[in-house]
Amino acid sequence: MSEEKSGSQQPSGVRRTAGGGNGTRGSGSGQEDRTASESTKAWSRRERLAKVMQIIWLVTSILEVLIGIRVLLKLLGANPQAGFAQFIYGITAVFLAPFLALFPAPSANGSVLEISSLVAMLVYALIAWGVVCIMWVSLEEPPRSGGGPGASA
Repeated sequence: MSEEKSGSQQPSGVRRTAGGGNGTRGSGSGQEDRTASESTKAWSRRERLAKVMQIIWLVTSILEVLIGIRVLLKLLGANPQAGFAQFIYGITAVFLAPFLALFPAPSANGSVLEISSLVAMLVYALIAWGVVCIMWVSLEEPPRSGGGPGASA
């Protein structure tokens, strides 16, 4: 009881945040420095997590655009001997290999609709979304205090 009145020590179950607190416990500047350091580390971790997620979405977007260009070139009946078409077909062939025999590709007058490429675009977008969601859930720090499902009021 005397520890609580003096305010020199903070109970192990009470945590203060850098942005506030009720000011009744743990008034030492060392405690505030430590809490500010923890907050800075958490913010830095959150920034790194956000950066990794941005990179995942960037790579996925580039892949989606390349596959979309391929679908458009095939649909418009582009000359497969043209340099740009060869470039796009060569890059996307690696990513479309698991999907190529999935559906027949209807064609008419040189135009080809690659349904398997459209499916690949959907699958890669879902994979990126799933990876980002798993990263967010598993790597994001839980709130230090306060509400959430099942928290007591």
